[in-house]
Amino acid sequence: MSEPILDPQFWQDRLHVAIDREQVHHAIYDAPLELWHNVARKHTEILARHIQPTDSIFDAGCGWGRLLSMLPSTWTGNYIGMDLSPDFIRIARRAHDGKVFIIGKLHDSYDIVSALTVNRCAKFDWAVCVSIRQMVRDNTGLWPVIEANLRSIAKRILILEYDLEHEGEVLE
Repeated sequence: MSEPILDPQFWQDRLHVAIDREQVHHAIYDAPLELWHNVARKHTEILARHIQPTDSIFDAGCGWGRLLSMLPSTWTGNYIGMDLSPDFIRIARRAHDGKVFIIGKLHDSYDIVSALTVNRCAKFDWAVCVSIRQMVRDNTGLWPVIEANLRSIAKRILILEYDLEHEGEVLE
Protein backbone atom coordinates (compact mmCIF):
# COMPACT_ATOMS: atom_id res chain seq x y z
CA MET A 1 0.00 0.00 0.00
CA SER A 2 1.39 3.40 -0.93
CA GLU A 3 1.88 6.15 1.62
CA PRO A 4 0.52 9.69 1.11
CA ILE A 5 4.03 11.12 0.85
CA LEU A 6 2.87 14.24 -1.02
CA ASP A 7 0.70 15.30 1.92
CA PRO A 8 2.51 17.56 4.42
CA GLN A 9 0.19 16.20 7.14
CA PHE A 10 1.69 12.73 6.61
CA TRP A 11 5.15 14.10 7.42
CA GLN A 12 3.87 16.18 10.33
CA ASP A 13 2.30 13.06 11.85
CA ARG A 14 5.49 11.01 11.32
CA LEU A 15 7.60 13.75 12.84
CA HIS A 16 5.41 14.04 15.94
CA VAL A 17 5.40 10.28 16.52
CA ALA A 18 9.18 10.13 16.05
CA ILE A 19 9.75 12.99 18.50
CA ASP A 20 7.42 11.38 21.04
CA ARG A 21 9.48 8.18 20.79
CA GLU A 22 12.72 10.19 21.02
CA GLN A 23 13.75 8.62 17.70
CA VAL A 24 13.63 11.67 15.42
CA HIS A 25 15.30 9.79 12.58
CA HIS A 26 12.17 7.61 12.33
CA ALA A 27 10.41 10.60 10.81
CA ILE A 28 12.59 9.98 7.76
CA TYR A 29 13.68 6.36 7.97
CA ASP A 30 12.36 3.79 10.42
CA ALA A 31 15.57 1.95 11.24
CA PRO A 32 17.66 1.09 14.27
CA LEU A 33 19.88 3.99 15.31
CA GLU A 34 23.08 2.04 14.57
CA LEU A 35 21.98 1.47 10.95
CA TRP A 36 21.00 5.15 10.67
CA HIS A 37 24.52 6.18 11.75
CA ASN A 38 26.21 3.63 9.47
CA VAL A 39 24.23 4.89 6.48
CA ALA A 40 25.15 8.48 7.39
CA ARG A 41 28.84 7.50 7.43
CA LYS A 42 28.43 5.85 4.03
CA HIS A 43 26.70 8.95 2.65
CA THR A 44 29.48 11.16 4.07
CA GLU A 45 32.08 9.06 2.23
CA ILE A 46 30.15 9.21 -1.04
CA LEU A 47 29.66 12.98 -0.76
CA ALA A 48 33.39 13.46 -0.12
CA ARG A 49 34.13 11.68 -3.42
CA HIS A 50 31.84 13.93 -5.44
CA ILE A 51 31.34 17.35 -3.84
CA GLN A 52 34.03 19.96 -4.43
CA PRO A 53 34.62 22.79 -1.92
CA THR A 54 32.72 25.48 -3.85
CA ASP A 55 30.01 23.37 -5.51
CA SER A 56 26.47 24.70 -5.21
CA ILE A 57 23.93 22.21 -3.89
CA PHE A 58 20.18 21.89 -4.21
CA ASP A 59 19.03 19.49 -1.48
CA ALA A 60 15.92 17.86 -2.95
CA GLY A 61 13.56 16.75 -0.20
CA CYS A 62 15.86 18.23 2.42
CA GLY A 63 13.88 17.30 5.53
CA TRP A 64 15.58 19.09 8.43
CA GLY A 65 18.74 19.82 6.41
CA ARG A 66 20.61 16.73 7.54
CA LEU A 67 22.69 16.69 4.34
CA LEU A 68 24.59 19.73 5.63
CA SER A 69 26.08 17.63 8.45
CA MET A 70 27.38 15.05 5.96
CA LEU A 71 29.11 17.39 3.50
CA PRO A 72 32.92 17.56 3.44
CA SER A 73 34.35 19.94 6.05
CA THR A 74 36.06 21.87 3.22
CA TRP A 75 32.75 22.58 1.49
CA THR A 76 31.77 26.28 1.38
CA GLY A 77 29.41 26.41 -1.59
CA ASN A 78 25.89 27.77 -1.89
CA TYR A 79 23.07 25.61 -0.56
CA ILE A 80 19.31 25.60 -0.90
CA GLY A 81 17.10 22.91 0.60
CA MET A 82 13.53 22.27 -0.50
CA ASP A 83 10.90 20.12 1.16
CA LEU A 84 7.13 20.03 1.00
CA SER A 85 6.83 19.77 4.79
CA PRO A 86 6.57 23.14 6.55
CA ASP A 87 7.42 21.31 9.79
CA PHE A 88 10.74 20.01 8.45
CA ILE A 89 11.58 23.39 6.93
CA ARG A 90 10.90 25.12 10.26
CA ILE A 91 13.29 22.71 12.03
CA ALA A 92 15.91 23.13 9.28
CA ARG A 93 15.82 26.92 9.50
CA ARG A 94 16.32 26.81 13.27
CA ALA A 95 19.15 24.28 13.04
CA HIS A 96 21.05 25.83 10.13
CA ASP A 97 21.11 29.58 10.48
CA GLY A 98 22.26 31.30 7.30
CA LYS A 99 21.19 28.49 4.95
CA VAL A 100 18.20 28.83 2.67
CA PHE A 101 15.27 26.44 3.00
CA ILE A 102 12.19 26.64 0.80
CA ILE A 103 8.81 24.96 1.15
CA GLY A 104 8.04 23.50 -2.25
CA LYS A 105 7.15 20.47 -4.32
CA LEU A 106 9.83 18.78 -6.39
CA HIS A 107 7.23 17.78 -8.96
CA ASP A 108 6.13 21.41 -9.46
CA SER A 109 8.33 23.12 -12.04
CA TYR A 110 7.40 26.58 -10.71
CA ASP A 111 8.63 25.67 -7.22
CA ILE A 112 11.83 24.22 -8.66
CA VAL A 113 12.62 27.25 -10.82
CA SER A 114 12.07 29.52 -7.81
CA ALA A 115 15.10 27.83 -6.20
CA LEU A 116 17.28 29.11 -9.06
CA THR A 117 15.93 32.60 -8.56
CA VAL A 118 16.73 32.50 -4.84
CA ASN A 119 20.22 31.11 -5.55
CA ARG A 120 20.84 33.65 -8.34
CA CYS A 121 22.60 31.12 -10.56
CA ALA A 122 22.06 29.53 -13.94
CA LYS A 123 22.26 26.00 -12.51
CA PHE A 124 23.32 24.29 -9.32
CA ASP A 125 26.38 22.05 -9.57
CA TRP A 126 24.43 19.29 -7.80
CA ALA A 127 20.92 18.27 -6.90
CA VAL A 128 21.31 15.77 -4.08
CA CYS A 129 18.49 13.33 -3.33
CA VAL A 130 18.85 11.46 -0.07
CA SER A 131 16.48 8.52 -0.12
CA ILE A 132 13.68 10.10 -2.08
CA ARG A 133 13.87 8.36 -5.46
CA GLN A 134 12.76 4.92 -4.28
CA MET A 135 10.14 6.37 -1.96
CA VAL A 136 8.68 8.45 -4.80
CA ARG A 137 8.77 5.46 -7.17
CA ASP A 138 7.05 3.22 -4.62
CA ASN A 139 4.31 5.71 -3.77
CA THR A 140 3.70 7.91 -6.82
CA GLY A 141 4.33 7.96 -10.53
CA LEU A 142 6.14 11.29 -10.26
CA TRP A 143 9.83 10.31 -10.34
CA PRO A 144 10.21 11.07 -14.10
CA VAL A 145 8.74 14.55 -13.53
CA ILE A 146 10.96 15.17 -10.50
CA GLU A 147 14.05 13.95 -12.30
CA ALA A 148 13.30 16.20 -15.28
CA ASN A 149 12.77 19.17 -12.95
CA LEU A 150 16.06 18.48 -11.15
CA ARG A 151 17.91 18.14 -14.47
CA SER A 152 16.56 21.57 -15.44
CA ILE A 153 18.24 23.25 -12.46
CA ALA A 154 21.34 21.13 -11.77
CA LYS A 155 24.32 19.97 -13.80
CA ARG A 156 24.34 16.62 -12.00
CA ILE A 157 22.08 14.67 -9.67
CA LEU A 158 23.49 12.53 -6.86
CA ILE A 159 21.16 9.79 -5.65
CA LEU A 160 21.83 8.41 -2.17
CA GLU A 161 19.73 5.62 -0.67
CA TYR A 162 19.33 4.28 2.86
CA ASP A 163 21.20 1.13 1.94
CA LEU A 164 24.73 0.24 3.00
CA GLU A 165 25.38 -1.45 -0.35
CA HIS A 166 24.39 1.54 -2.47
CA GLU A 167 27.43 3.52 -3.64
CA GLY A 168 25.53 6.56 -4.80
CA GLU A 169 24.45 7.15 -8.37
CA VAL A 170 25.36 10.20 -10.41
CA LEU A 171 22.95 11.24 -13.15
CA GLU A 172 24.66 13.56 -15.63
